[in-house]
Amino acid sequence: MATGRDILKKWFSNFKRPTQEQFWEWIDSFWHKNEEIPMASVQGLEKSLEKVATSEQLNNHESDLQAHSNLLAQKVDKETGKGLSSNDFTDVYKQKIDDFQLPDLSPYLQRGNYNGTAQDLKQFIDNINTVLQSDDSTLDDLQEIVNYIKQNKQILSTLGISNIAGLVDALASKSDTNHTHSEYALDSHTHSWDNIENKPTNLATTQNITDAISGIKMSGRNLLRNTLNPNLQNWKHSDNTSIESGQLDVFGGTDAFRLRINNNDDFYFSTIAGNVYAVKTKGKYTVSFYAKSSTPINMPVTVSGVVKSVDITSEWKKYDIIFDVQSPTSYKDLEFAGSYSLTGNMGLELYFSHIKLVKEHEDWSPAIEDIYQQIDDIKIGGRNLLKNSIVNETSTAYGFAVRTINLQAGETYTFSVNGRCNNVSEGKQLTACLYLEDWSWSINVGTTSTEDKTSYVTFVAPKSDVYWIRSYYYPISEPRLGNVTTNWYKVEKRKQAY
Repeated sequence: MATGRDILKKWFSNFKRPTQEQFWEWIDSFWHKNEEIPMASVQGLEKSLEKVATSEQLNNHESDLQAHSNLLAQKVDKETGKGLSSNDFTDVYKQKIDDFQLPDLSPYLQRGNYNGTAQDLKQFIDNINTVLQSDDSTLDDLQEIVNYIKQNKQILSTLGISNIAGLVDALASKSDTNHTHSEYALDSHTHSWDNIENKPTNLATTQNITDAISGIKMSGRNLLRNTLNPNLQNWKHSDNTSIESGQLDVFGGTDAFRLRINNNDDFYFSTIAGNVYAVKTKGKYTVSFYAKSSTPINMPVTVSGVVKSVDITSEWKKYDIIFDVQSPTSYKDLEFAGSYSLTGNMGLELYFSHIKLVKEHEDWSPAIEDIYQQIDDIKIGGRNLLKNSIVNETSTAYGFAVRTINLQAGETYTFSVNGRCNNVSEGKQLTACLYLEDWSWSINVGTTSTEDKTSYVTFVAPKSDVYWIRSYYYPISEPRLGNVTTNWYKVEKRKQAY
């Protein structure tokens, strides 16, 4: 039993993988060239054959002398010596032919060896008459003209373009035979960035990276590592158990770290583990940090054995404590130490942020290693590997704006498309697909935005081959109101840039 064409089309539409049974259904729905088609299966054949004469009817027709008697009665009989039984012309035309006489050509000149037409000969004569009509009385016949040319041959041979009025000006507007077209370029040409039109304005450049780095406060070298995410595991209770910690507040755009001490606990010691032995030479060092406490406390702070104390209030406040270190020790660089007995229902929560240890007094800044990490996180746009990437096409088609590109197996790429949807039907969108020609591998990215929007996907190329790019008003089903617009494609190595 044949399967309807609409059903077969759905089985074999884009992104579908037909099953074996569906392939068999498709094959069984059509006649094979090696199969004989029954007459009954050919629509209208039997009815058409009813109008065709049989062999018996044809034989009888050949032997029937009266079969065309009416037509034969209208024939023209052939007469001896005549093509037809009557004149082919009227009597007037026949009389003209009978009266025709050849003209007398004896008064005319013989043609001789001349092969041209009379019109050509007349033109030659007219040209000679034009020369003979010259105002110069000394050139009033053809022989005098020939003699004049022979006598002045040397002068004529030395004439230049400057001797011909207006010729120099006319040639000035013409191109040299070895000229080049500067407005065209070879395939191998390159353009400077400033000459490219419609280029994106949000790419990372040397200048905006420099500006971003300049916006980071560098000041003095922070001798403590990981102050953006400090290790607080060394904050202890008096029984040496760890104090509860967490990131429950934010200060100055950086997570602030909370230390919670329960009722009736003794908080006696804590330290920023960071890197040890950063204080290696004598001199003045400054500890800077922001802090607040749920209960105001006086907290000792120690740098390489030098102890000072500071009152921590219930409001965020910056603390700068200067230490004069004369004998650096091999102990921890920075310690927050204290012993507090909390009674009743009172608990204590300490919050710290922007902790810094520098030599000499400076404002807070992260360690240089943390700055390097921030630089690594800046997305820097790669070169667009796709030629003819500017599209600017609007369509309702299920497949348009086709491009191709060669990609290398194992490389990481980012495929981006910029476009929009224009009053499309509900459930429809702009989809751009990057795929191998046999559809053994593909990825797609799309948008439902009515404003120009860039969407992208990062992938690893499965093989070294030619890859195809195509845009779709997706999906193909009805209704298909409105249209979609693709502005540009981009394929770049590694991370997405726009």
